[in-house]
Amino acid sequence: MKTMEVLAPAGSYDALIAAVNAGADAVYCGGNRFGARAYAENFTEEQLLAAMDYAHLKGAKVYLTVNTCLKNRELEELPAYLMPYYRAGLDAVLVQDFGVLSLIREVFPDLPVHASTQMNITSAHGAAFLQSLGLQRVVLARELSLKEIHTIHESTPIELEVFVHGALCYSYSGQCLMSSMFGGRSGNRGRCAGTCRLPYQLDWQQKPGYPLSLKDLCAASFLPALQEAGVRSLKIEGRMKSVSYTAGVTKIYRELVDLLEENGAEAYAVSKEQRERLLAYGNRSGFTNGFFEVRNDPGMLTKDSPSHHKETAQTEQDAFGKGKDDGKLLSRQKLPIIGEAVFSIGRPMQLTIGLGERTVLQTGAVCEKATNRPTSEKELREKLLATGDTVFSFERLTLTADRDVFVPLRELKKLRRNALIKMQEELLKDKRRDTAAEIRINNGKISSPKQLCEETHPVMPTTVSALVSLREQLAPVLKASQITTVILDSFLYERNGFCAKLKQDIDTCHENGKHVVYAMPYIIRQENAAFYESIREHFLALPLDGVLVRDYDGMGLLDAFSYPKDKIRLDAGLYTYSDKAGDAFSDLGYVHQTLPVELNEKELLHRSAAHTAWIVYGRLPLMVTANCIHKTAHGCDHKKTETLLIDRRKKVFPVRSDCTDCTNLILNADILDLTAEKEMMKRLCPEEIRYQFTTEDAKETAQVLRGERSGQGEKNAYTRGHFKRGVE
Repeated sequence: MKTMEVLAPAGSYDALIAAVNAGADAVYCGGNRFGARAYAENFTEEQLLAAMDYAHLKGAKVYLTVNTCLKNRELEELPAYLMPYYRAGLDAVLVQDFGVLSLIREVFPDLPVHASTQMNITSAHGAAFLQSLGLQRVVLARELSLKEIHTIHESTPIELEVFVHGALCYSYSGQCLMSSMFGGRSGNRGRCAGTCRLPYQLDWQQKPGYPLSLKDLCAASFLPALQEAGVRSLKIEGRMKSVSYTAGVTKIYRELVDLLEENGAEAYAVSKEQRERLLAYGNRSGFTNGFFEVRNDPGMLTKDSPSHHKETAQTEQDAFGKGKDDGKLLSRQKLPIIGEAVFSIGRPMQLTIGLGERTVLQTGAVCEKATNRPTSEKELREKLLATGDTVFSFERLTLTADRDVFVPLRELKKLRRNALIKMQEELLKDKRRDTAAEIRINNGKISSPKQLCEETHPVMPTTVSALVSLREQLAPVLKASQITTVILDSFLYERNGFCAKLKQDIDTCHENGKHVVYAMPYIIRQENAAFYESIREHFLALPLDGVLVRDYDGMGLLDAFSYPKDKIRLDAGLYTYSDKAGDAFSDLGYVHQTLPVELNEKELLHRSAAHTAWIVYGRLPLMVTANCIHKTAHGCDHKKTETLLIDRRKKVFPVRSDCTDCTNLILNADILDLTAEKEMMKRLCPEEIRYQFTTEDAKETAQVLRGERSGQGEKNAYTRGHFKRGVE
């Protein structure tokens, strides 16, 4: 019995065929819309339907990526886009967007849904939260250790999928806005420009290097450990890579999984030849083992070069040709069928085809008696055996024909063609679905996006909040009369004495007439969750007016705490590009949300801003990372520090190392400032506008709150972000 699935990438029709032929149990691919690899070749509808049928005939599954954030108008088009694939037997969809998840559950309730790695699940709480919503599988964040993966497996029955080979992102997936802010190409929209592969200079370096470029992952040696940890699916990255890469890497992992499952962990070993072939298919400065055994490691970085290269002098095609049968992987392999044909004068011709336990009978025109030359048995056999570009090939054909029978060749071809079509439909009938989903759409149960709102509201937002992440920022925020709510960032607190210090700050804020919200860490991994679980009673007893949650793991943790949902606020990283996404969160009780920072003015007005916060000031986070810039530069000293990252244009990006939670936050060089957009505030009318203070000192914080631009603008420009341009 197979315990682990080999899941291969397919960026094109040929890649899918090659992956299936190489032994993939499943492939993941994108159609011509809504996938997180917009620049891959991807599939037309006709190609994908044909490829799905081929995969299903060969016993492989097909998962479709719908793992981008969708805007209102796009979401309306999603059901019709998915319908043909759903009816053809699509095995699952991968999603990131909560609105997409809600819509699929509404229209296609029997279609399995997998949480994309873009949902950034890093703990058992996040996995359990998604499992409670009906998801069958979660693609875990790449940053997790074997121990963390095992803990998640032990804590929830949801299937776990883990990346084992290919490119690594420097940022936690779904938490990267760098490409978006640099050039409007959003990773959340499948258009990442790979800005982590650009050269950067650290504040102590004399020349630029590649401190954000990670080596490619190769976890071939870890398959026994991943099996022990409860991983169900082994995912190979590479939808934008070549067909031969897909086929070759898939074949090697197929060999390794078969070796493991047939002979056990004791006999498992990766051969020297297999390692060389994996290297030859492409790598970045060699391979890394990733995060399975280490929290972070400067040795994961390419340092000198971000590009792919070959470890040996062989080309990729040379490596691909090492196995004598590898060339066959690039063409559609045939399924062996057994046939029996009967041609009797005065009766319809018959062709019976069998494959395994499945059998079909196809009849044709009535056989005639030859008036001139009868059709020979050789002719009958040749025409029936000519299966052409179909997926079938006769392994054996038994033929019975009367001596003087005559069969028109066009009727013989028609008999063969119809029989093969019937055989294919017989094999695929268990995959086909009915039209119930179409009925649900036609009955008008699918909510439509709101119309563009041009109404001018007569009042400004009544709540103004300020997020404080440095202690010196708190005093000027407390003095500012317009600030009604103080958001205390987790960066302010160490674990030792956490509740006492937080309680002291809460009391101080209340004494100054401010509401108080605590901002959870950007990433809640098992270690973070264990800390909050250890202080659960004390945390729940704190007189907080709310908690700002930044990831699904934080939502799952507070859900396990039975924390009141009306006191939970969702941060901008829990994306609500559409009303459907916002409504889906609200239906679960999470009414208070933060508007996405990637929507432009018109898109913001095209969705409801009720019960939302709008970030109008601050350095936006570009990346949240597990690898530590400070550790790369100076080694780990377990101190909360700030390092400067300098790009080719001499822009300076502050990098905040939070050793309490072992994360890095790369902040934008330019400071978002929408505070002058008073008319937009009236038209949008969010519940709250928010200032986010990051690197400001007390004087600069006070200047901003007085409506002045702080001195930081002398070093770095101000920006309106995506307010005018938006993202692709």
